[in-house]
Amino acid sequence: MDLRMLVLSNDVIASDHAGRAEEAEAALAEALPLADRIGTARAARIRARAVWFCYRHGRWDDALVHLASLQPDVFDAEHANRDHALGAIIALHRGDRDRADTCLRAATAARADPANPVEPITEALAMRAEVDGDLARAVALLSARLPVPREPIEHPDEMPDLVRLALATGDPETAVAAAALAEADLAANGQRCWAIAAAFCRALIARDADGLLAVAADYREIGWLPRCASALEEAAVALAAAGQTARARQALTDTVRIYTQLGATWTIRRADARLRPYGIRRGPRSIHRRATAGWAALTPAEERIARLVAQGKSNPDIATELFLSRSTVQTHVSNILAKLGAAPASTPAPAPSARTLPATVNRALATTNHGYLGRATSHRREHVFLGPRTAPTRMRTVKGH
Repeated sequence: MDLRMLVLSNDVIASDHAGRAEEAEAALAEALPLADRIGTARAARIRARAVWFCYRHGRWDDALVHLASLQPDVFDAEHANRDHALGAIIALHRGDRDRADTCLRAATAARADPANPVEPITEALAMRAEVDGDLARAVALLSARLPVPREPIEHPDEMPDLVRLALATGDPETAVAAAALAEADLAANGQRCWAIAAAFCRALIARDADGLLAVAADYREIGWLPRCASALEEAAVALAAAGQTARARQALTDTVRIYTQLGATWTIRRADARLRPYGIRRGPRSIHRRATAGWAALTPAEERIARLVAQGKSNPDIATELFLSRSTVQTHVSNILAKLGAAPASTPAPAPSARTLPATVNRALATTNHGYLGRATSHRREHVFLGPRTAPTRMRTVKGH
């Protein structure tokens, strides 16, 4: 079983980097229940894979749930802290500096070599500097990854950010060096995500708006929505600088739509501020704010679990049906309770169980238009790890219940 976990863990990375998201998700769907039974460091690593997969695919709330399920006693501190750095990055995008600083303290506390620019800890520290307006420090932090030769990187996310920040600080030499390293990474790895990252760097340096839009389309195709939004933001700036106001406004609107889905309030403000000097603003009603409480605040995964709870299913039953670990279901249940008002978010219920939730869920259903019968909603893709119980091979497209 441990060997199977290793194979599945490698499948997740290889498939996702090659742009085969459904294969990666199928491997996670099989691996997460196994992780529940094994409880070894390898099981913790598969949960870490789930954190990264959800982060890259724009399921940030689910990434945080998987992050909360990591058990430090079975996962070495260095790897665990890298994942907590990812929590800091999400918090910074969402404008929650206090939470980001808490995650960063945890992420940097047990670094084996504080001078070693370990990603994503370095990426989180650089973003913290950017949030503070210190772009030069952000560039200096990320530039520590530039010396060649270096160890192969697992995360093909860093060079486009360094190119963007270097250009913003008037440092074209660093931008060109970062783009060259992105090309070297592509030559070493050859997978699609590195090809897109290298194209992103080239388009940034050339200020090629159409190239940036093509990069955004490529990221969207492989499901990496946060990177798609980043490319769209850069395209909007390039289009605005070229005087193509209508196209720039559309790119900005598309950017903010994704950032809103992610809850990335700080990043929305950054995008708006970058386009404002060109006289480009979004319409006041172009984007709706995310709900923070009530049924509308539930993520797709939480809504699915809440409905199963209302049917009387237990945490283990839900974990089995959705191919999730029990600890992940438990974290979802605790979050659902907080969002539906059954318990303050700052005071989680002890050992939350699906048995405590049906009445709360049914009250919420009764006061919304989300009842079980006659629900009029559009179809949507539900991004939880679903699949046939005997052979999880694909995601289901779930219609309104």
